[in-house]
Amino acid sequence: MAIPLQLLFLPITFLLMTSLIRFSQAAGIATYWGQNTTEGSLVDTCRKGTYDYVNIAFLINYGGGQTPQLNIAGHSLNSSEIETCQGLGIKVFLSLGGAANLSSSDDAQQVASYIWNEFLGGNESDSRPLGNAVLDGVDFHIQAGKADYLADLVQALSKYNTPERKLVYLSAAPECFIPDYFLDAAIKTGHFDYVWVEFFNNPPCEYTPGNTSPLFDSWDRWASYPGINTLFLGVPADPAVSPSGGYIPPQVLIDEVLPFVQNYSNYGGVMVWDHAHDLNYSETIRPYVNKSQIQPVNAGIATYWGQNTTEGSLVDTCRKGTYDYVNIAFLINYGGGQTPQLNIAGHSLNSSEIETCQGLGIKVFLSLGGAANLSSSDDAQQVASYIWNEFLGGNESDSRPLGNAVLDGVDFHIQAGKADYLADLVQALSKYNTPERKLVYLSAAPECFIPDYFLDAAIKTGHFDYVWVEFFNNPPCEYTPGNTSPLFDSWDSWASYPGINTLFLGVPADPAVSPSGGYIPPQVLIDEVLPFVQNYSSYGGVMVWDHAHDLNYSETIRPYVSKSQIQYYAAI
Repeated sequence: MAIPLQLLFLPITFLLMTSLIRFSQAAGIATYWGQNTTEGSLVDTCRKGTYDYVNIAFLINYGGGQTPQLNIAGHSLNSSEIETCQGLGIKVFLSLGGAANLSSSDDAQQVASYIWNEFLGGNESDSRPLGNAVLDGVDFHIQAGKADYLADLVQALSKYNTPERKLVYLSAAPECFIPDYFLDAAIKTGHFDYVWVEFFNNPPCEYTPGNTSPLFDSWDRWASYPGINTLFLGVPADPAVSPSGGYIPPQVLIDEVLPFVQNYSNYGGVMVWDHAHDLNYSETIRPYVNKSQIQPVNAGIATYWGQNTTEGSLVDTCRKGTYDYVNIAFLINYGGGQTPQLNIAGHSLNSSEIETCQGLGIKVFLSLGGAANLSSSDDAQQVASYIWNEFLGGNESDSRPLGNAVLDGVDFHIQAGKADYLADLVQALSKYNTPERKLVYLSAAPECFIPDYFLDAAIKTGHFDYVWVEFFNNPPCEYTPGNTSPLFDSWDSWASYPGINTLFLGVPADPAVSPSGGYIPPQVLIDEVLPFVQNYSSYGGVMVWDHAHDLNYSETIRPYVSKSQIQYYAAI
């Protein structure tokens, strides 16, 4: 059943937004890890390179006064492994399995509190089983015990989320027969972000060789079922895990099944059961899992940390709760045969702090500052290789300055030195990305005067995911009290500048950091500036310089940074 192109109007401030955002909505692959000692470690699972969601299976013995137990079949698991996975952009969930035994709504609330404090973002426990790692969410894989009060548990966990930030993602793995005995009421709450239905071991609703009808009929029913937000096709990775049937050979999935399910607007991807049996199933289907859509972009707030000893730790910065991107400032002395140096003004910083931030959904970048000194294209390639192996996803170094943490990307904040070969450095870093996975995000912080002396050629490569232009300390293109024209004219020029993908408004958090002007009082930003810049399709949010001076600026503007827009869904 193909979904026709629909226009969905989301009024918040405007009757009509002037722009539409088109990009490829990445469908994903989920799996389960933890029930087979031969499957390797969690990090091995994540480094396979095909998964977007990994469910740790299972937490058992919850409810009815029992002490919950993490049963992962003898595997060892620590904070660093989880945070490494999250650093690769993978969401890691705790899966509830075994026999559910909730006795009341209060019991459900107590179990939710236990999970929040032991595995998620809570801080009321000194005995967290997996250390300081903050898991991304909770999965419900309930096929035994009692169905009572599972909906209450879902409701209780969902309440830890805020309007500004998603702290607990929720997923469910019902069997394909409708209604699922254990999870039906929980699904109908509408709080599950992802529902990966198991279309196997259940003949009335699974694929059989030469016959897709039972599967397609069941998918169609699930796609319109109350409470479903994003729907995944759950398939076995090998016939051995589905003795009652439902195995879909990869080529059949690619040729017949995916083209059908991708016609539904709530299609989210494929769940492959399970990692232990996934020898090459996920690799084979990965290039075909995605579909094209038109979707809205949620705007965010970026900042810089590391140049003021009074600003607190990186974790303090991330736990402020207002940032989506944090740039570690700065890596200096790169190029020209120098040994690069991480200059963070005396701060201490370790892998766990970075991974804690990433566990909160924040992208953490390494910012290149100081004086650029690249001497050739080969020199740029060598610097890119150094950054990849020392700070990103490379594994050719035993002396990583920040340990095993894998930063999300590299920021270019170049305002001194030489402009030569910076474009080559951007090109070299971008080549670590693959068609299936974004391994290196790239950002730039040019001054607002066009062209930026240092970054112009680099920006024109088109490889920067985010450009946060500094509209301050530069009178020809900054706000002055009562006059937005220079700022608006400059924004308009940047929005159509070659190479710009997503554009951020860079503002000072306090007048003290912009002695040459450009400070915009929060209420002026909210009332006058944001309504203007949000009309541009390339608008991505606000960069606040910097965390040390951000006393309450980001908190004040946060509710207004996102924009309302028209949303199209196209079933391709």
